[in-house]
Amino acid sequence: MTGPSELSARSAAHKGQRSARGGGGRTPTQSAVHWTEREKYGFLLQLLECPEFLLPERLERRISVEKTKMAAYQLEQKIVNENIRQMDGTDSLHRPELLESLYSQVSHLDSVLSSLEGQIQVLEAVQRSLPRPTHGGSQHDSGTDGHEPDSLEAMRTVLSEGPEPTPGRRAAPCSPHPAELEPAVLLHLERCAHRKTRRQLQLLQNNARSYDSSGRQQRVTSQPESLHGGSEGSLTGSLETLASLASSDRLLDELKLREMTIAQLRGRVLQLERARLDNIPLDPAREISRLQSSVVQLERVRDELTLQNFSLKSKLSEFTQQLSSSGVQGGSEHDAEQQRRIGELETQLHNQRNELEQLRADSAQLRALEARLEESLSRRETTERYLASRQEELTVLKLDLETLQEENTRLKDDLSRVLRQEAEHSSRLVRLSDCESELGRLQEERRLLADSLLRERTLRKQYFNQMEELKGRIRVFCRLRPLSEPERRQGGAAPIDCADPYTLCVGGDKGQREFQFDRVFTEDTSQQRIFDEVESLVQSSMDGYNVCICAYGQTGSGKTHTLLGDEQAPGVAPRAFRRLFELAQARAAQTSCAISTYMLELYNDRLVDLLAPAGARTDEKLEVKKDRRGTVVVSGAALLPCQDAAHLQLLFERAVGARRTGATRMNAASSRSHLVIGVTVEATSRVNGAVTRGKLSLLDLAGSERAAKSGADADQLREANAINKSLSALADVISSLAAEQSFVPYRNSKLTMLMQDSLGGNAKTLMFVNISPAQYNLDETLTSLQYASRVKQITNSAARNADNKEITRLKNVIAKLRQRVDCGQPSLEERDEG
Repeated sequence: MTGPSELSARSAAHKGQRSARGGGGRTPTQSAVHWTEREKYGFLLQLLECPEFLLPERLERRISVEKTKMAAYQLEQKIVNENIRQMDGTDSLHRPELLESLYSQVSHLDSVLSSLEGQIQVLEAVQRSLPRPTHGGSQHDSGTDGHEPDSLEAMRTVLSEGPEPTPGRRAAPCSPHPAELEPAVLLHLERCAHRKTRRQLQLLQNNARSYDSSGRQQRVTSQPESLHGGSEGSLTGSLETLASLASSDRLLDELKLREMTIAQLRGRVLQLERARLDNIPLDPAREISRLQSSVVQLERVRDELTLQNFSLKSKLSEFTQQLSSSGVQGGSEHDAEQQRRIGELETQLHNQRNELEQLRADSAQLRALEARLEESLSRRETTERYLASRQEELTVLKLDLETLQEENTRLKDDLSRVLRQEAEHSSRLVRLSDCESELGRLQEERRLLADSLLRERTLRKQYFNQMEELKGRIRVFCRLRPLSEPERRQGGAAPIDCADPYTLCVGGDKGQREFQFDRVFTEDTSQQRIFDEVESLVQSSMDGYNVCICAYGQTGSGKTHTLLGDEQAPGVAPRAFRRLFELAQARAAQTSCAISTYMLELYNDRLVDLLAPAGARTDEKLEVKKDRRGTVVVSGAALLPCQDAAHLQLLFERAVGARRTGATRMNAASSRSHLVIGVTVEATSRVNGAVTRGKLSLLDLAGSERAAKSGADADQLREANAINKSLSALADVISSLAAEQSFVPYRNSKLTMLMQDSLGGNAKTLMFVNISPAQYNLDETLTSLQYASRVKQITNSAARNADNKEITRLKNVIAKLRQRVDCGQPSLEERDEG
């Protein structure tokens, strides 16, 4: 059995052959390569030996039949090739015996098509090379040089002596070229068919010429003898006369014989012409013209022989008269001898005539027998060749029938198999349709459950955050900024995914980690959407609560953009300023509001007043203290009242402009200090005189950074160390508060002292943790998220700062008295206590 590798090789070879033939088509030139020249001319000899197939009608019918058979085999070959193409792949490995059978059929069809194409080539060449009618009455065909062979054996010898094709090699082309040999062979056929006619005609012409020349010679000889007959002896004259008479009789006999030969040759010519017309496909007009010319020529020869016969008869009469005259002159002494001699001669002549007649009869009978024998042999050979060709065709048809029966059996098996598979596929399709329907129903149910689960999880987290907020928990928002082009070139984005509005998933070396926050904002979240989430805290500061909003994260993570923003996208601070005055304007009928602000920066662990007058002392230290309510105040800092939102925005821009920034490799405008903005709101009710004091604190913390990444110089390195130290102290405070320790190290840094009331104090606190999406910042991102998760566990005790009208009046009186005593500007602490 053929192995899969061999079948693959045969399939590849078959595809190469099929592509080389132009997709399965065949041309006569391509197929004739497999039909050797020896086979071609063997088929041509079979045609020459069967002249009845060379008639134009028979030849045309034979070509049509061969072409029809070839078209049928080509159709079968296309069907088999299509089956092979469809079986290429997995089926060829599962059923190699079927593929082997198909390849065998292809080989057999190629052989049959090659044979048919070669036979059609030869038949068409014979049809093109049939002789045309001759012109000018020539007795010889064009190209006859007098050295043609006597029979077809010479042509067989020429073909049989050709070089045998070497096994494994293509047969070498014969010389001359096949296109030149085919017309020569056909001309040889015509010459063999007419050779006896031409030879007999030439023999007749030669006999006529010899007879004419002998007659003229006799006339030339007889004239001197008649002129000198009187001077010679009587015996000599008588003998010559008898010889002349014998010669005349012989010439007469030859004349009659030649006339009979002419008649026989004419009949033979007609017989041969009829046989040639029946057996050889020549042009009728050409053949009729040639026969007419032959008849005319034979009649011309007959006329010449008739004239010669008349002249001979005249000479005979003359010889008879001379004989009579010579008998009168001879005398009586020689009459007896002459009569005796004449009698002997007449007896001999009569005997010779009888023998000649017998020979003629025997010759005629022999020729008739030879003709009948030749005709019988010819019919026998024709019948044998016809039977041989029919037997060969029958053998081919039997082989084709066996092939078709095998193919039919195989196709029936394939049909049964396909019907079984179709039935199985139909049942499977029904089951598959049921499964698809069930799957669709389950998928829809799963989608509905997933949507319901997502809604429930979102509501659960929302309610949990609200509950935690009511308990005083610090709210933590996480914001992811977009990826910059340099970060794309340096390694792309980190595996960070926002599962829902409250969950952030971050992948790392230790696997994926999940962080829960009060809100998660992706890189496409707008500044307005951010402020909508913190607007309620601005409302709380207006209601008398201490509110702290701070931004924490790595340097370059977007803290300043979130809190401060720019002209095109203002941050939380400018939008909160406008909202405060909008709320104050909305409550103007019931409440009078006084809004003031102070703005500081913590640079190298030293507080700097950003709103201090131009001539103020810069060496005055600002101290962080707490009032009796636990609110953090900064003594010595300028507290400036604000008339409207534009005035507050102007002070804000002034402070931001005075803040220290610097360019590093991680941020072109890196903040080198912590920015602290405080906005106090004192609201007095016009109805009952109740006073509420709220404070909105905005902290833009400087980002943590690594010297190796930021590329900081000496000054920036000192600034980075101070920033990292303060952030480290903030981390310690967050850890202590998250662990609910009794001691919280607020005094380790001025930053933690400023945020004392925001972390674990009486303020409502919101922290933005800003993270970078870059892959190379993944470690810092995880650290920021861990700190933010700890901050979320811290609980504040938010309380509303409110006094009644009498207490407020007394505080105002105390304040005025102090002003009179001190006669100076009150400090921020004294104003708050008042």
